[in-house]
Amino acid sequence: MFKPAQLSEMPVYQNEITNTESLTTNEFARNLRKSLGLSQRMFAKALGISEKTVEKWEQGANPIQGAASRLLYLIDQDHSLMDKLYRFNVSEQKENPEYLIKRENRTNENPDS
Repeated sequence: MFKPAQLSEMPVYQNEITNTESLTTNEFARNLRKSLGLSQRMFAKALGISEKTVEKWEQGANPIQGAASRLLYLIDQDHSLMDKLYRFNVSEQKENPEYLIKRENRTNENPDS
């Protein structure tokens, strides 16, 4: 039978939750995205958010909070998690060369996103 006096002999456990919101700053989000080699558009698609949200995070206009903060923190700790959200597949089908040139020109016009 349990005796109240035994409580003083039991170990005490405390939960500790990482405060990711203090870590996930605008610089953190930008550096993470760039370290993954993703544009703002592809980063947003992989995370299931709008490109505008990523833009505002990186500008510091919107704070990164809640589940988004935790997700970015986890992806930063283990980049392979992004592979589960975003994959780049090579198609066997050849693309129209004119389309490739137009796409390359658009990419060169906006290298930071």
